[in-house]
Parts: sequence; C-alpha cells; structure tokens
Amino acid sequence: MPRGCPLRPSARIPDRIHRIRGLLVRCPAFRKHGKAKTSFATLNPGKRREYADYVASAKRNETKVKRIEKILPMIESGVGLHDKYRTC
Repeated sequence: MPRGCPLRPSARIPDRIHRIRGLLVRCPAFRKHGKAKTSFATLNPGKRREYADYVASAKRNETKVKRIEKILPMIESGVGLHDKYRTC
C-alpha cells in the first residue's frame, strides 16, 4: 500500500461476529442463558472479537457448541475471554 493511504477496516470482523451471534441463538444452551444475547451486544468490539475468534477457530460443530456453552456465563458477566491474564 502506498504511503499516506488510509487503512481500510476489514469487513470480515463484523461478519464473523454476526455468524457467532447466529450460532449463539441456535445453541440449546443459549436458551438457558437468556441474558447472554443482550450482554454480548453490550461488550466492546475487542471482547466480541475474542469470543468470535475463539468459537470460529473450532472446526467441528460439536466443538463450537461446547465452546459456546463454556463462554455463555462469561458473556453474561461481561468478562472478556482473556481478562484473567491481563494485569493492566
């Protein structure tokens, strides 16, 4: 890219987040955690991206469902996926 050209934001990140939101809605465990949908929408984009990357990196649908079940309580509490490792 030539110097002075503004960087364009990637269009893949919002698409990935929407796909993960779709997976959350279809997941049976999601019905148990009714607050998770609104909590996911209130997370900042970085935390949403962390969760989206974590679920999207699984190759099998069963693994994706297990990961969603694991992270739903974290989403409801508003905690990021890697917040326990951040000391700042």
